[in-house]
Order: sequence, then structure tokens, then C-alpha cells
Amino acid sequence: MTDETPLIKSQLRYIPVERLLLDPENPRLVISGEATQEKLIRQLYEQEGLDELAPSFADNGYFAEEPLVVVRDRGATTDQWIVVEGNRRLATLKLLLDEALRARLRVTGWPSVQGETRDRLLEVPCVEYGNREDVFPFLGFRHITGAKKWAPFQKARFVAQLIESGRSLDQVEDLIGDTTQTVKKLYQDFIVFQQMTRDVGIPDKPIRDRFSLLEVTLGQRPIKEFLGLPRRLPSATVEELVPNDKLDALEDVARWVFGTTDRAPVIIDSRAIANRLAPVLASEEATAHLRRTNDLEGAYEYSAGEKEYLLGKINSAERALREVSGIVAVYTDDPEVRAGLERIRQLSDGLRRIVGGE
Repeated sequence: MTDETPLIKSQLRYIPVERLLLDPENPRLVISGEATQEKLIRQLYEQEGLDELAPSFADNGYFAEEPLVVVRDRGATTDQWIVVEGNRRLATLKLLLDEALRARLRVTGWPSVQGETRDRLLEVPCVEYGNREDVFPFLGFRHITGAKKWAPFQKARFVAQLIESGRSLDQVEDLIGDTTQTVKKLYQDFIVFQQMTRDVGIPDKPIRDRFSLLEVTLGQRPIKEFLGLPRRLPSATVEELVPNDKLDALEDVARWVFGTTDRAPVIIDSRAIANRLAPVLASEEATAHLRRTNDLEGAYEYSAGEKEYLLGKINSAERALREVSGIVAVYTDDPEVRAGLERIRQLSDGLRRIVGGE
């Protein structure tokens, strides 16, 4: 068997943890600057809940039923392997076995592993594949269509990595076993995400953290039309989907859905994307109101047109006056009530003059 021949899953080998490397291309991991091993471990510790794995490893050792999936690091001068599946588990093992690393990353409250307990964790079961590409079908099934799904951004990033490696969208769909256009939707979302961060300058972390909102946003036809996006999902590799003359619209949508450093998003509940934002962006008057005020509810009232907005406000005012008319007489001597009624009278006089009712 050559190094290029992938091993089948039943053929396990035990590899020292010190020779295993976390994968900087793992969709879970987004590192600014050089992706050092310590940076990767730090991010996994801060974001992926390693605390829940540590006690189990310390008490039970590492279960052979959950081998790491590895490929040989061809650029290393010594025997080393990159873990392409199981980075969360590997980071936990490295922290458990390295007290100095725990101190540098300020990891506290973890069990100490010594003696025989430590020895059981020094080598762990691994399945070695000949190259990274051989692992893609397994990763795609496991984390996109299978039981252990990645978060939305991680899935979209993985699909983009497959396409950037030279595969077509159809090939990626076949590779993953996708029959519901999930791959095309994820690719669309990732390209628009890149345009938001690259072309418009929106910080990437708020979008990554709430990536499911981008999925919902781009699933609304009025919003796609507002952004100038094609109605059909992409069928081939693209650099951009939002045209240059719609980048201002893209910035608006990103700001309304994800917010900025100095302004909160108008979307608090994902349901408001379909129930409020989409109808607003289908109306030029409502969109203009949202841009002026950043008031989504107020803009939604405009979405049926200015006349309907006016009639709605008139009806609301009429209902309010009818509701209070029965109790006004009780408070006619109250100065605050009298002042309020005087303001209403002045407004009524002004409206009468506008409609020629003098």
C-alpha cells in the first residue's frame, strides 16, 4: 500500500498526539494573520466548548470508536499528520497534556492527568487518508447532510473550499449527496458574504456568528431583487453575485440585518426578515423611509404605499379618539388633560384648513 492509497476505516493506527496538527483549513476555524497551532487551539477553546470533553478524556481515555481522520503533512521534515476531522478533540487532548499551554491560554478548572491516565492519552487512534480530497465525501456527508452538521457559516465555507479546489457545483453536489440545492444555496450565501466583507467593508464576525440570517435574507425574492441578485442559484463558479451598482443596497441590507459598530441591526427576530424587511424592500417609499429613520415597523407601514400608510394612521387616530371620548368628561378639570385636548383641537383646525373645511 502506498502513501497515496487511502486506508479504509477499519484499519486504525495509533499516532502520538505531539505529531498531530490542527487543520488551518478547517471550516470551524477563521484566524486573522498567521494560523499558528496555538491560535487555532485558542479559538477552539474560546468558541467550541472544549470544557465538556476534558473530564471524559481524563476519566475514560480516548475512545477508539471515534478515531481522528488525518492526512500526512507533506511539507514537514518529520513525520506529522494534519487532522482534517476531529480538531475539537485534538485541541482538548493537547491542552490536557500540556500544562504550560493551559497556563498561556488561561485555561482553568481542568482535571490534571498524570501517570497511567496521561499515558492513555499520548497516542490516539487515527484513520489516515492518502490526501485531503479523499476525505471530502466523508466530511460533506457528516457535516452538511449528515447527523453532525456544522454551523451554517462552516458549511458554506466548506462548499466554497471544494469549489475553489477546482470542482464544479454539480461535482460538489454529487460528492456530498445533495439533491435539494443546498450546495448552490450555501455557495450563493458565501459569495455574498465575501462581497459584504470585501467590497462593502462590513466586519465579518457578526455575519459569521449569525450566518443563518443571511441564508434567510437571500431566500426572499424581494430582497434578491433589491440586491440585483439573479433569480436562479449559481450553477458555475463566480467572483461576485451582487453587481457593482447595487453595492450601496448590499451595505444597507448588511447594516439592517447585522448592524454596525455604532448602530444596532433592525432585525431582532429572524421572522422579521420575511414578514417585515422583504415587504419593505419591495416598496420604494417604504425603503426610503427605512433609510431615513432606521425604523423597520414604521417602514413596514409604508410598504403598501403612502396612501395606505396615511389611511392607516387616520384610522388609528380615529380609534384612539373614540376610545378616550367616553372618559374625557371625567378629567375636564385636569390641566394636563385640557392641554392635550387643546393640542388635538389645534391639529384638527390645521387639518380642516388643509382640506378646505373652513
